[in-house]
Amino acid sequence: MPKIYCDMDGVLVDLLSSIKKHLGTTKLNQGVLDDFFNSDAGKSMEFWANCDRESGSKQLWKYIKQYDPHILSACPSVCNKDKKVIKGKTVWCQKNLKIDPSKVHIVQRREKKDFAKKDVILIDDHSKNIREWEAAGGTGVVHKNVNSTIKQLKGLL
Repeated sequence: MPKIYCDMDGVLVDLLSSIKKHLGTTKLNQGVLDDFFNSDAGKSMEFWANCDRESGSKQLWKYIKQYDPHILSACPSVCNKDKKVIKGKTVWCQKNLKIDPSKVHIVQRREKKDFAKKDVILIDDHSKNIREWEAAGGTGVVHKNVNSTIKQLKGLL
């Protein structure tokens, strides 16, 4: 049975909505995001631990948890593997997914491909991550919505 890694932000966690809510805005651009990630709030354990769930994430997790999945998520590059960000993401997973912390891997984006190998699947919303994953020998599923992701997984499992 293949091993599954699932991304958080944009798949299970609605990060952009959580940032908008925190900032009290409806518009985001890269400058606003970078400022947020560099702020005390953006580097706080509490923010990351309390982010909103992505639409359909409960359905997706219910489907993949039968395969004993792991989480593989990136720390925003400006956070540079900040311990509070990593702790917050891990707490979010424990709270929302009931997953053992040993199965939560928080890395820099460029390190995701290092987990790839034959019979290992990555679910991720960023095509670049999937391309790198597949180039490293893994199988990728680009997450666009829950139904298409589950359909793709059914074809692989």
